[in-house]
Amino acid sequence: MIHYLRTFLQFDPPAIRQTAVLTLAAAVSEAAGLMLLVPLLAIAGVVGGQVTHPAWSLAMAGWLANIDPRSRLPFVLALFVVVMSAQSGLILVRDRQSHELHLRFVNYLRERLFASVAASPWNYLAQRHSGELLNSLTGDIQRIGVGTLYLIQTFTIAVMCAAYLVVALYLSPSVTFLALLTGGALWLTLRGPRIVERRSGTNLTQVNERMYIRIQEFLASLKLIKIHAEEKSSVSQFRAILKRALEQQLAFRKAQTSMQLTYRIGGTVALAVLTYVALEQVHVPTASLLVLIAIFARLLPQLYQVQGAMSHTSHMLPAYDNWRTQLAAFDAAQEAASSGECARDLNDSIVLRSVRYRHPGSHHTLRADNVCIPARKTTGIFGPSGSGKTSLLDIISGVNPPDEGDLLIDGEPLPLGCKSWRRTIAYIPQDTVIIDGTIRANVAWGNETADDAEIWDVLRQSAAAGFVSKLPDGLRSTVGERGARLSGGERQRLALARALLRRPQLLLLDEATSALDEENHRTILDAIRRLHGRITILVVTHQEERLDGVIDGQIAVDHGVVHAWKAISPS
Repeated sequence: MIHYLRTFLQFDPPAIRQTAVLTLAAAVSEAAGLMLLVPLLAIAGVVGGQVTHPAWSLAMAGWLANIDPRSRLPFVLALFVVVMSAQSGLILVRDRQSHELHLRFVNYLRERLFASVAASPWNYLAQRHSGELLNSLTGDIQRIGVGTLYLIQTFTIAVMCAAYLVVALYLSPSVTFLALLTGGALWLTLRGPRIVERRSGTNLTQVNERMYIRIQEFLASLKLIKIHAEEKSSVSQFRAILKRALEQQLAFRKAQTSMQLTYRIGGTVALAVLTYVALEQVHVPTASLLVLIAIFARLLPQLYQVQGAMSHTSHMLPAYDNWRTQLAAFDAAQEAASSGECARDLNDSIVLRSVRYRHPGSHHTLRADNVCIPARKTTGIFGPSGSGKTSLLDIISGVNPPDEGDLLIDGEPLPLGCKSWRRTIAYIPQDTVIIDGTIRANVAWGNETADDAEIWDVLRQSAAAGFVSKLPDGLRSTVGERGARLSGGERQRLALARALLRRPQLLLLDEATSALDEENHRTILDAIRRLHGRITILVVTHQEERLDGVIDGQIAVDHGVVHAWKAISPS
């Protein structure tokens, strides 16, 4: 709780101070309105009895004596309306400020975690489940937002209650002290349900994480599920997770409603006892008693709201703890910041010198003793599945630094975390990344400032202009989720166009044509041939014969050993 409060208070101190001032001003105006009731009720003749606080009530009486008796009551009521209207205006501004503060705090938490994930190295990200991250970025932070809103509400109510108690103490200290003792006893009886709430919050965080992971896996494997007719099994597994989530939500609600019942019964009994003591033991004057009853009648539901708000805050804290743990883990894994002086122009060669790399969480290793890849050549990287071809590309791209050895670009070692080098690279994986948007949005992804002429140029280079021009809306045609409205070859050609729009020095294709038929495969290879000699191209495949007549040289990767570059004589 302390860490959460520190995070919130450090988020935007000026806005928090402004909200606090507005809350205090609203509480003061509320107290002023209540204080007005005592002399107004007595002086205006609404109730009988003597006013017991002459210091200010007699001054009010003297001031009102100058007013025509027939106009006195309307004037007094109008004054009361003015005071309470001012309070209503303050409350309006305060509530808007509080709502904006809580929404910006939620965005701040989400952005911090999002930025930390984005800045983490790939070898760390590859070990995390996307469903776990999705839960933290959506479900957990949403719960934190709700808890924060209730926290602000708790502060607001606490200040208002303090104002009520100041007025009550002024009217009758003994009755007020008795009310405080009763409220304290009521608060202690609710310790058990609060512990249950915190426990259910922790369990719900864990269940929600499993649910997001299950949803991610379900969506990713929908086609396989349909082919194998495993719909019932998938639904059954999901139903079990939902059942556990429901159990935790019901446990929280049960504890919350138990507190509601205790508060309502206990509060009603307490109000009856306080009224009896005020009338029979303390003999509080009628005007003051009416105001005291009004105060305590307001305090009871306010205290119940405080308890409810604390319940939601307690239920939220496990979600905040999970966010904090995730953020700390990603911050600890941050890749080294680029110095800004590691820009590299690839004109001569890429060299892997005494490179050793161990894949995180596995026994697979990669070794490259002295491998030199010439620039502006097209190189095929061959080897069986699992031999380390993709790991080799990851090291060359800089996304995974070697555990030992150096990657040299034109003879200069590449510093750790050199983002400027990665900005000169275009990468096309086997599973093409296509976003749910237009043709234009997909080609211009990462390069949104490109104009239509540039986009059509790279579409022609990638042999994609023909099919795009035949679409009803051309560049504005939508492709569907993951490019569902396009064929595999069309998706790969769009990916190649996107890569070429980056104007890369180095183009990496990781099994990019392995799933294509011969016609589409030849189309992609023809596009690669047109790039020959202009940029450095590395093509990963386990089918050497499919690159005949395209490559200048080859590198064999076998059981984690990267062999030297070997030139291929033109056929």
